[in-house]
Amino acid sequence: MAGYAIIRVEKHNTLGTIAGIGHHLDRTRETPNADPERGHLNRTWIDGEWVAWGDEPRESGAHLHAFKQRLEDFQQRGGRIQANAVIALEVLLTASPEAFKEPGFDFDGWLKAQYHYLVKRFGARNIVSVVLHLDEETPHVHALVIPEIERIERRGNKKTTKPPKPKPPKPALAASQWVGSRALLSELQTDYGAAMARFGLQRGKERSGARHVPVSAYYAQGGALVEQIEHLQAEVERLRPAAERLPEVEQQLTEAHALIDSLQASRAEQRSRIERMRAARRADAEDLGVIRTIKEALPGVYQEVVGMADREMARRAEAEIVRMSAPAEPDEPGPRP
Repeated sequence: MAGYAIIRVEKHNTLGTIAGIGHHLDRTRETPNADPERGHLNRTWIDGEWVAWGDEPRESGAHLHAFKQRLEDFQQRGGRIQANAVIALEVLLTASPEAFKEPGFDFDGWLKAQYHYLVKRFGARNIVSVVLHLDEETPHVHALVIPEIERIERRGNKKTTKPPKPKPPKPALAASQWVGSRALLSELQTDYGAAMARFGLQRGKERSGARHVPVSAYYAQGGALVEQIEHLQAEVERLRPAAERLPEVEQQLTEAHALIDSLQASRAEQRSRIERMRAARRADAEDLGVIRTIKEALPGVYQEVVGMADREMARRAEAEIVRMSAPAEPDEPGPRP
């Protein structure tokens, strides 16, 4: 998988900010995401080669001193520094982290190509200092550039029939020549991506909606990312004992699920029993209602039966009295013996 070529540029207009950059580049100020144990691996471009700090340590203030000298030379040659002018460009050159981990990545070739690209893009005379940082997670190059151009003064020439005498060019600061518009910044990304293509790198997506990130913001994002990684590593260590107990916990969870299933089945059976009991109670209540109705009706029925018996006995007694009260009928004559 191809990585991305990354170039960022930030403008500076005071020596104070350049001094701060120098402290960062030379590690004379604490850098949270840099490993002090790897500081000797960092390198500085000196006299046409990369020199490791382990062989030649950097002096505090070296970047600011070099830039002041270059600025004095600019002024001695007639250059003027306008108010709020951009006096320096800070350029960061790197690639996406996975690119450096690709087998066979030509790191030495990539490193040499960074300086050559800076020369091609900004001019060798404008490059004040270049540093390689290897004490962070991703290798990257910082360059301090003075944005000087040669400008021919055309004002004050009177219109005459004779061609005006050419004036000698004067040095001027013109950062806008490189980073004065979004189009120029986009062209810078494209040009750098093409220069790094031979290392398997490519330009970031055009019109992706991503905005240009200044070097300081890019670096701050890197520091924040390192802090997040360290926090996540701490969380991993904190959770490691729990992770080691995970098989046991999973077994307990399986048993708990089985117990829950059993309890749910038992609960369903209990509910079924309760419903049957409720149905039986409803049936018993209905039978009890019938019995109560019958019981309530019994006294009346009994009285009615007694009345019927009394009436029947009275009828029979009356019939018997009538029968007994009737005159005896004579015997029918029969033959005499």
